[in-house]
Amino acid sequence: INCITTNDGRTPLYQAARCKSTNAVKVLLYRGANANLGRTSDGVTPLHWAAHKNSPEIIQLLVSKGANINCVTTDDGRTPLYQATRSKSGNAIKMLQDLGANANLGKARGSHRSTGRQKRTRTSLFNFASIDA
Repeated sequence: INCITTNDGRTPLYQAARCKSTNAVKVLLYRGANANLGRTSDGVTPLHWAAHKNSPEIIQLLVSKGANINCVTTDDGRTPLYQATRSKSGNAIKMLQDLGANANLGKARGSHRSTGRQKRTRTSLFNFASIDA
């Protein structure tokens, strides 16, 4: 269940999150899949994909099984919260914030000014954070 399926570190759980297959994620986690395994060479995890694909239920499942909500990619410092913001995944942003994601880590804090996305990321986080305010 935790086998690495490709030479890039992907696991069945990684693929299920990437394909937005909530049922497959549930089955794999129930069967003992490691929520922190399946990190690609640049550090992308199943949680990054769930955030990118706007899958709040998958995010909740992964975090409830121990996925690191504040994991950072090795190539450019993306957190799941940053990934959700970048892809305009409002439901994912709300879920990540509700579960305690730290907006002051990685690119989510705007530390990579060279990308030109600092202001947009902070504005997006503010806009999504104030939806229910």
